[in-house]
Amino acid sequence: MTLECLRAEPIPADGRQRVLEALRLDDVSALQRVRGRLRRAAVRLATTLLLSVLGLSGWIVRQDRAPKLHMRPVVLPSPNAYTYFRDSARLMQVPDAVMKVACDWPRVEAANRYRIFGLVPRVIVEPPTTPDRVSRIAPSERKALLLANAEALRLLRTGLRHEYREPPVLSFDAPSDHYRGYLHLAYLLVAEAQDRARRGDMEGALESSLDAIRLGTLVARGAPMVGWHVAAKCRAIGRAALWEIMDSLSRDQMLRAAKELQTLHASETSILEALENEEEAGVAALIDFTGHHSWRWTIPRLSRGAKSEESASEKALWFVLTIQHSRSDMVKRFRYAVRSALRRQAYPLPTAVAERRYPYPEEVLLRPEYGARLLVADTDAAEAELLSTTLAIHAYRRTHGKWPSGIEELVRRGYLQRVPQDPFNRNVVGQTTRLRYRAVSGEPVVYSVGPDGKDDGGVALYTDSAFVNGGTSRLLTSYSKGDLVAGATVGW
Repeated sequence: MTLECLRAEPIPADGRQRVLEALRLDDVSALQRVRGRLRRAAVRLATTLLLSVLGLSGWIVRQDRAPKLHMRPVVLPSPNAYTYFRDSARLMQVPDAVMKVACDWPRVEAANRYRIFGLVPRVIVEPPTTPDRVSRIAPSERKALLLANAEALRLLRTGLRHEYREPPVLSFDAPSDHYRGYLHLAYLLVAEAQDRARRGDMEGALESSLDAIRLGTLVARGAPMVGWHVAAKCRAIGRAALWEIMDSLSRDQMLRAAKELQTLHASETSILEALENEEEAGVAALIDFTGHHSWRWTIPRLSRGAKSEESASEKALWFVLTIQHSRSDMVKRFRYAVRSALRRQAYPLPTAVAERRYPYPEEVLLRPEYGARLLVADTDAAEAELLSTTLAIHAYRRTHGKWPSGIEELVRRGYLQRVPQDPFNRNVVGQTTRLRYRAVSGEPVVYSVGPDGKDDGGVALYTDSAFVNGGTSRLLTSYSKGDLVAGATVGW
């Protein structure tokens, strides 16, 4: 029937077009229609992605803008003692053997245990492990080492006649191997002092010991914290050698050494200056590190080393974590942490300071590290003052046949240039007061009140067993009790 109907009334010529119009379709296939829709969706998606990438790129460019900072101008002296000391350290022969020879003196061996390159430096104030004076080093061995290092000594003493300024640190990859070389030079000077003392040349032994202290005074200038700690250890090594030869010095030699030590101590770089140098070096290194377009992906290399490889997930994680922080913000956080350390100098830390909330988590990590360094700085200053005062007291005794009545008498009679200060003993306005001096059984006792700030009458420093495993410890902490006593915990 359908065929008969079609024969009776055929499909009109425009029937197909009329059907498509009734269905609201144009003259294209359904597949073409779908393709068109997909094409338009793809264009919209690509446009969205492009705008997102451009927006993210613009955000990163904004975050990575170079900080507008005012850096302190650095003027290097010419000639610079840094060049002489660096070259002298490079010329040193068998430095480990030199250190072994220098540690033949028990007090130098004790100073050698002061740790520098750890997170928190340790200050140990316990008696030497070898209190006997029997030498373990053959004179011929010491003499051979000194002859092999004659040129290094010559360059070193040439440098001591010039001004020193550490070249500015401009990146995290800045060379720092010269710091360990400075320690070797201090040991070399002590070995020279040993040789001169053995031959009876006490003037030369005194000069070698003072040269080690002069080296430590110079190399801290312009240096960040690690350089300051190396300088402090060089001074400690030189002071230990001076304690060793003190009893063999003449009255005039003691008097000259006491005044020279006070002069050197007055010219030392303070811990506050070192922290300012640390800030400048850290900021310069941060700016250099973040100047590369891919710095957000390589942050783990700062702790694991430049040759370490990060996984893709690590890179993505660090990118997400740091994208919210701009270069300026990171510099600001670093500066906040360092400047906060400048304001904390009380021992032990007040509870309010220890428990306060810090706006930046970085400071919580840096606080104990810098706190330990402030403790080391005051210990170093106290040891320097105690040594110069002890020398002056013994020079007075050799002149007058009796002990002085007080430290003020040493200043009044010209044995000291000024009243020695106790860095641990501060008054209500934060100013240091003088060292303590008292007579015990007819013998003078000179001491600093120590980190607890309390005068214990010259009781040698110790730490409660609450902070160590059993018994007491001679490891100096901000909670140690007792006093830093010349000849007991300082100089032995």
